[in-house]
Amino acid sequence: MSETENKLSKIDAMIAAAKARKAAREAAGEVEVESKPKKEKTEPKARKEKVDNSAEKEQRDQERAARRAQIEQDREARKVEKTAARAAKVAEREEKKNNKAHMSKVDRAAEKLPKLVDFAQCVFDDITVNLGREQLAALAQHILHYNRVKSTERALDTKLEVGQTVRIIGGDPKWQGVKGTLHKVQRIRCYVEVPGANKPVYLFTSDVELIADDVARTGTEG
Repeated sequence: MSETENKLSKIDAMIAAAKARKAAREAAGEVEVESKPKKEKTEPKARKEKVDNSAEKEQRDQERAARRAQIEQDREARKVEKTAARAAKVAEREEKKNNKAHMSKVDRAAEKLPKLVDFAQCVFDDITVNLGREQLAALAQHILHYNRVKSTERALDTKLEVGQTVRIIGGDPKWQGVKGTLHKVQRIRCYVEVPGANKPVYLFTSDVELIADDVARTGTEG
């Protein structure tokens, strides 16, 4: 046997011996099977970060939505306020316009009133300053009634005839100072035809006076 063959035989013998020893130990329970330790189940870091980012994003979205809702609410409140202010201005303008229209009518009526003499104007100024609204209204009614009584009394003593020319001195201020012709004469009332009137003006006979020519011709007084 050569030297090489001799070495191979030794090696084979050593391998066979090692296998035999291992088999013997396994049979005796000396060999422990290595077991890999269980790894604790942990959540990946990337997943944790993702969950955290999702919660933050949701909170940001909620805050953004709340801000948008507040902005919208403020915008609606401003819109309502502007609309109310605009409506108030329109109402104020309309009220001023209506008041101006009514006052224009009052002013036109005042222009038609007969002029007061100095003493009468002083009396008027005094009572309008010192009397309240109710007493002024009451005084006006008393004066109207007094005038009507006196007009009736004078009318009973006035002798007029149809066709006479008269000047209107009482009644509607619109016709005061206007000359006309007696169209119809009653006991205390008369109808006077005047230029510009669609129909004869109805007056107390004491609301007219005869023109000087007719007084001289008839011998009557108004």
